[in-house]
Amino acid sequence: MIFQKNKDIVAIELKLADWKKALIQAQNYQLAVDFVYIAFPSLKSDLVLKKAKEKLTQKGIGLLSVDEQTEQVEVVIPAKKSSFSFGHLSKKNLINQRKRVFKRKRL
Repeated sequence: MIFQKNKDIVAIELKLADWKKALIQAQNYQLAVDFVYIAFPSLKSDLVLKKAKEKLTQKGIGLLSVDEQTEQVEVVIPAKKSSFSFGHLSKKNLINQRKRVFKRKRL
């Protein structure tokens, strides 16, 4: 799920299990969005917190816990604003490149 909150773009990778796969997918999202979270049902999020807290915190990926009964969402670990880049690619560079392409098309 991807949405915009104010000027920031937020991605949430929802999983029922397999926190390692969620972590890999969340890392990929960091190139294109400002904040990234992985979300799990409440019972599973406790296990994810125990096993992956250090990795999530180090990578700036947040953790959400979803109560399946009440549908309440709790921020267990807040996400940090992404400054991730891959070589010369970064979110800022991609946006600037896109702006240049649109300007050329208008001429």
